[in-house]
Amino acid sequence: MPICIGIGICHVPDFNCRICFQLYRRAGREERSTTDCCSESCDRESEQTVSAETEDTTATLQSAGSSLSGSMDWDAEDAYMLAKIAMAEAESEDTEGKALVMLVVLNRVWSDEFPDTIAGVIFQDGQFSPISNGRYDEVKPDADCYRALQLIQIDGWDESRGATYFESKSESNWHSEHLTFLFQHGKHYFYKE
Repeated sequence: MPICIGIGICHVPDFNCRICFQLYRRAGREERSTTDCCSESCDRESEQTVSAETEDTTATLQSAGSSLSGSMDWDAEDAYMLAKIAMAEAESEDTEGKALVMLVVLNRVWSDEFPDTIAGVIFQDGQFSPISNGRYDEVKPDADCYRALQLIQIDGWDESRGATYFESKSESNWHSEHLTFLFQHGKHYFYKE
């Protein structure tokens, strides 16, 4: 049976599922499948309605800000890692706060200054404290993490202003002394080089 991680990212997509269809259509994969979808919770609509929504979503992504210029085509494993790092770093933050953590990872992937994969960015030595302190291995993403992922991938939301770093205020001054401060959201402060 296909496995869904919560937002219609299936190993075997069902194109009667609006989310599966949008994800695979945007990635240039327009194959049709008669396989059952990931779960009964997927929002099912007619293919005609899905097609119109897909065109709207694609247009939104194409007209979105500069940090959405990178690929939005990632697999279920990458999506799970994004949700997991958001849970580990921003469990107490709202949906947008979790999305901002994911966007920092994605902005790094799209930058020439960092590794070019989601895993490469998340597991780069010394970059994310939940990796070094073990929290990443202990958490499981909640539904809000997947809503944050959907906010980015399906809705095209990006208020990150190209941020490639964030921090919670601490004793360290490294971020404020070496980077350009962009904004604060919740308990996190966002920066770029």
